[in-house]
Amino acid sequence: MASLPILPGPPLRTPIDQAEKVGPIAQPWLRWLQTVAGRAAAPMISATQANIPTNLGTQQAGVIINVQDYGHLLTWTGTAWTWAPGDPGSGWTAAFPIAPPTQNGWHLCDGSVVKRLNKDGTTTNVTLPTIASTYFRQ
Repeated sequence: MASLPILPGPPLRTPIDQAEKVGPIAQPWLRWLQTVAGRAAAPMISATQANIPTNLGTQQAGVIINVQDYGHLLTWTGTAWTWAPGDPGSGWTAAFPIAPPTQNGWHLCDGSVVKRLNKDGTTTNVTLPTIASTYFRQ
Protein backbone atom coordinates (compact mmCIF):
# COMPACT_ATOMS: atom_id res chain seq x y z
CA MET A 1 0.00 0.00 0.00
CA ALA A 2 1.37 3.41 -0.97
CA SER A 3 1.74 5.95 1.79
CA LEU A 4 -0.14 9.22 1.58
CA PRO A 5 1.93 12.40 1.23
CA ILE A 6 2.18 14.71 4.23
CA LEU A 7 0.38 17.90 3.31
CA PRO A 8 1.26 21.34 4.65
CA GLY A 9 -1.18 23.05 6.98
CA PRO A 10 -3.17 26.02 5.69
CA PRO A 11 -1.83 29.57 6.23
CA LEU A 12 -4.24 30.29 9.09
CA ARG A 13 -2.43 33.47 10.16
CA THR A 14 -3.16 35.07 6.77
CA PRO A 15 -6.68 36.42 6.16
CA ILE A 16 -8.03 34.68 3.07
CA ASP A 17 -9.07 38.04 1.60
CA GLN A 18 -5.96 40.13 2.42
CA ALA A 19 -4.74 42.87 0.10
CA GLU A 20 -2.19 40.74 -1.83
CA LYS A 21 -4.86 38.80 -3.74
CA VAL A 22 -5.17 36.77 -6.92
CA GLY A 23 -8.85 36.85 -7.76
CA PRO A 24 -10.97 36.42 -4.64
CA ILE A 25 -8.28 34.91 -2.36
CA ALA A 26 -4.90 35.86 -0.88
CA GLN A 27 -1.63 34.62 -2.44
CA PRO A 28 -0.65 32.32 0.50
CA TRP A 29 -4.04 30.62 0.37
CA LEU A 30 -3.84 30.16 -3.40
CA ARG A 31 -0.39 28.58 -3.09
CA TRP A 32 -1.66 26.28 -0.32
CA LEU A 33 -4.71 25.23 -2.34
CA GLN A 34 -2.57 24.50 -5.39
CA THR A 35 -0.09 22.49 -3.30
CA VAL A 36 -2.76 20.46 -1.51
CA ALA A 37 -4.44 19.75 -4.82
CA GLY A 38 -1.11 18.62 -6.29
CA ARG A 39 -1.13 21.57 -8.64
CA ALA A 40 1.73 23.75 -7.38
CA ALA A 41 2.80 24.58 -10.93
CA ALA A 42 -0.70 25.08 -12.32
CA PRO A 43 -1.40 28.50 -13.77
CA MET A 44 -4.30 30.61 -12.60
CA ILE A 45 -6.32 32.63 -15.06
CA SER A 46 -9.20 35.06 -14.66
CA ALA A 47 -12.19 35.41 -16.96
CA THR A 48 -15.88 36.15 -16.90
CA GLN A 49 -18.26 33.19 -17.14
CA ALA A 50 -18.89 33.94 -20.82
CA ASN A 51 -15.15 33.64 -21.52
CA ILE A 52 -14.32 30.41 -19.65
CA PRO A 53 -12.02 28.46 -21.99
CA THR A 54 -13.65 25.48 -23.69
CA ASN A 55 -10.64 24.33 -25.71
CA LEU A 56 -8.48 22.85 -22.92
CA GLY A 57 -7.14 19.31 -23.04
CA THR A 58 -5.51 16.80 -20.71
CA GLN A 59 -2.21 18.72 -20.80
CA GLN A 60 -3.87 21.66 -19.03
CA ALA A 61 -5.22 19.60 -16.10
CA GLY A 62 -4.90 21.59 -12.89
CA VAL A 63 -5.47 25.04 -14.39
CA ILE A 64 -7.47 27.17 -11.97
CA ILE A 65 -9.79 29.91 -13.23
CA ASN A 66 -11.17 32.80 -11.22
CA VAL A 67 -14.69 33.32 -12.60
CA GLN A 68 -14.75 37.07 -11.99
CA ASP A 69 -18.46 37.78 -12.34
CA TYR A 70 -19.45 34.99 -9.92
CA GLY A 71 -16.56 35.08 -7.42
CA HIS A 72 -15.82 31.36 -7.77
CA LEU A 73 -12.75 29.27 -8.55
CA LEU A 74 -12.94 26.34 -10.96
CA THR A 75 -10.22 23.83 -11.82
CA TRP A 76 -9.76 21.92 -15.06
CA THR A 77 -9.58 18.12 -14.52
CA GLY A 78 -8.22 17.41 -17.97
CA THR A 79 -11.70 16.72 -19.35
CA ALA A 80 -14.06 19.11 -17.54
CA TRP A 81 -14.32 22.06 -15.14
CA THR A 82 -15.21 21.45 -11.49
CA TRP A 83 -15.09 23.44 -8.23
CA ALA A 84 -11.52 24.21 -7.20
CA PRO A 85 -10.35 22.95 -3.80
CA GLY A 86 -11.70 25.28 -1.13
CA ASP A 87 -14.54 26.70 -3.24
CA PRO A 88 -17.85 25.79 -1.57
CA GLY A 89 -19.79 25.97 -4.83
CA SER A 90 -23.04 27.82 -5.38
CA GLY A 91 -26.71 27.39 -4.69
CA TRP A 92 -26.76 27.97 -0.95
CA THR A 93 -27.98 30.78 1.30
CA ALA A 94 -26.48 32.63 4.25
CA ALA A 95 -27.72 35.28 6.65
CA PHE A 96 -25.67 38.50 6.92
CA PRO A 97 -25.96 41.29 9.49
CA ILE A 98 -24.98 43.74 6.71
CA ALA A 99 -25.26 43.24 2.94
CA PRO A 100 -22.32 41.41 1.31
CA PRO A 101 -20.79 42.75 -1.92
CA THR A 102 -23.23 41.65 -4.63
CA GLN A 103 -20.60 41.92 -7.37
CA ASN A 104 -18.98 38.81 -5.83
CA GLY A 105 -21.84 36.46 -6.57
CA TRP A 106 -24.27 37.20 -3.71
CA HIS A 107 -27.90 38.17 -4.33
CA LEU A 108 -30.56 39.18 -1.82
CA CYS A 109 -33.20 36.44 -1.36
CA ASP A 110 -36.06 38.59 -2.65
CA GLY A 111 -37.91 36.25 -5.00
CA SER A 112 -35.83 37.26 -8.05
CA VAL A 113 -34.78 34.90 -10.83
CA VAL A 114 -30.96 34.87 -11.02
CA LYS A 115 -28.25 32.87 -12.75
CA ARG A 116 -26.25 30.44 -10.60
CA LEU A 117 -22.80 29.19 -11.66
CA ASN A 118 -22.56 25.40 -12.02
CA LYS A 119 -19.39 23.42 -11.37
CA ASP A 120 -18.92 22.83 -15.10
CA GLY A 121 -18.81 26.60 -15.77
CA THR A 122 -22.33 26.84 -17.19
CA THR A 123 -25.18 28.71 -15.52
CA THR A 124 -28.71 27.79 -14.47
CA ASN A 125 -31.61 30.15 -13.76
CA VAL A 126 -33.02 29.75 -10.24
CA THR A 127 -35.91 31.47 -8.47
CA LEU A 128 -34.82 32.70 -5.06
CA PRO A 129 -36.94 32.39 -1.95
CA THR A 130 -37.92 35.55 -0.07
CA ILE A 131 -36.03 35.56 3.24
CA ALA A 132 -35.17 38.81 5.08
CA SER A 133 -31.42 39.59 5.40
CA THR A 134 -30.48 36.34 3.66
CA TYR A 135 -28.32 36.13 0.54
CA PHE A 136 -27.98 33.45 -2.13
CA ARG A 137 -24.55 32.35 -3.38
CA GLN A 138 -24.65 32.53 -7.17
